[in-house]
Amino acid sequence: MIVREIPATDGVPACLTLIAQTEHASLAQQLAWHWAGLPFGSSFLQTTLLPVLAHHDDGWSDWDAAPAVDPHLGRPYAFTEMPLVESLDIWSRSILACETYGPLGGWLVAQHFLALLSHSENAQQPQAGDWMRQQQAACVNWLSTWQAEQAENSAALADAALASLQFFDRLSLWFCCSASPAPFRAESPSSGAVSFRQPQRGQVLVSPWPFDGDGFSVEVASLRVAAQDFSSAVELALAPHEIVDLSWELIPW
Repeated sequence: MIVREIPATDGVPACLTLIAQTEHASLAQQLAWHWAGLPFGSSFLQTTLLPVLAHHDDGWSDWDAAPAVDPHLGRPYAFTEMPLVESLDIWSRSILACETYGPLGGWLVAQHFLALLSHSENAQQPQAGDWMRQQQAACVNWLSTWQAEQAENSAALADAALASLQFFDRLSLWFCCSASPAPFRAESPSSGAVSFRQPQRGQVLVSPWPFDGDGFSVEVASLRVAAQDFSSAVELALAPHEIVDLSWELIPW
């Protein structure tokens, strides 16, 4: 879950904006769908990359529907604060969900989470090591199975797809994690370095313009609750809340 802490302003009380990981994944897929010139054929995009982007966090569904509360912070755990055992279970279920799109789907999402774990403070924990070895072995089998299906299924194509998954994941998080994010600049899968900035809420300026068309809008659903010191998941679930759609208009800069 993505947790935005919104401070009180002008008499409006502080609140939490909660965004499910599946909403973030849907946004990653929306951004990739609009992106021009990705280095993949139409069939690969439609059957592999776009579905994997949309579903790479499906393992979060049960957790986000009833999130646990961090006892020290009195609010739901953000995805960066999760206990390791919970993260490993969620990631495993996300990998299995994307394996349904073929062996490369499993490989892509496993590699994505392996990279996240290997750079985290939990990387040296025994549970993390066991999980990484298990997933690395599975990745060898998935990649070899996928490469045996067609001659064009090369390691270079798999690596390019992984780079795209990681790029659109980071880009979607930039939209979701803050109401007023710092400018974002990163090497894109097909257009070199691209910059994003949000001069006002709901408007994103992009340079150079990498998308089809002259502009478009994207959105995610969020849950807004009053900020308070929640003592349990039950108290959080019973708290008054409202569903708020967060939307952004992307335009050339």
